[in-house]
Amino acid sequence: MLQASLTEHGIKISSEVKRKKTPKDATVLVTHESMPLEKILIPFMKLSNNGHAEMLVKEMGRFAKGEGSWDKGLEVMADQLKGLGMDKGRFLLRDGSGMSHKDIVQPNELTALLYNVQSKVWFPAYEASQPVAGEHERLVGGTLSYRLTDDLTKGKVKAKTGSLTGVNTLSGYMTTKNGKNLIFSIMINNYIDGHITDYIDTIVKILAE
Repeated sequence: MLQASLTEHGIKISSEVKRKKTPKDATVLVTHESMPLEKILIPFMKLSNNGHAEMLVKEMGRFAKGEGSWDKGLEVMADQLKGLGMDKGRFLLRDGSGMSHKDIVQPNELTALLYNVQSKVWFPAYEASQPVAGEHERLVGGTLSYRLTDDLTKGKVKAKTGSLTGVNTLSGYMTTKNGKNLIFSIMINNYIDGHITDYIDTIVKILAE
């Protein structure tokens, strides 16, 4: 891919591009480090960046098992989810982003996860990464920028969206009209037609009341 991209931009390659270890006497021209995970979470979660999800899963595999692959990353993720109170017999993971139709998780397992992570030191960063209902700023409202915009729910629902062909979900946290904090997970599968997000938003509004 690198060679094709360089060629496309008029850069000539004198020989075949090969993948090898960096020679010990090589001169470092530039070093680039990633932003911290706390900041990566914002565009990842707010904008549903599936590429970030897949890379993070592979990085988990590399860090914990020495192999940056989906298989090892998913093993680590399943173990971590078990440690956070999810029953491994009640979910099935086939990728990091949830784009596979083979991914399976029960709403009760997800709400248990959302409850248990509240005790973790990293929870504030995780909570801040959730799309906020009705907030038009792209990196605040994210995929909920133009949903649940009335006074009852605007700014009071922090939740992650999820959609595939025939699938639409919304799971997260909310504060009701009376100030009660709720955790919810709404998952609709195998629908053929209709404005499903409208139905989901109606359920959220009922909960808010």
